Amino acid sequence: MKYFFLSYIFIAAILVSAFGFRGSKSELPPIEVFPDMDHQAKIKYQASSDFFADGRGERLPVKHTVPMGFEIPAKPAANGGEPPRVGFTNGL
Repeated sequence: MKYFFLSYIFIAAILVSAFGFRGSKSELPPIEVFPDMDHQAKIKYQASSDFFADGRGERLPVKHTVPMGFEIPAKPAANGGEPPRVGFTNGL
């Protein structure tokens, strides 16, 4: 039983020293356990940038790329005809 309490106090001391007290004032930045890309190097849209020669921050998409969420048609209308119509049926 003595070792249980000692290990419990030891783990509590480690947790308090690692994460600190929430709300205490400090000049250091807080510890981020999971940073989740909140503070990443990025260029905001329509903002100027000195990195590129033309001064624009945004770039044009690469040719022949498909944006996420864009549905590619199964068979493109290569012959110039109308795509097949999709509609409701009555099941008969």
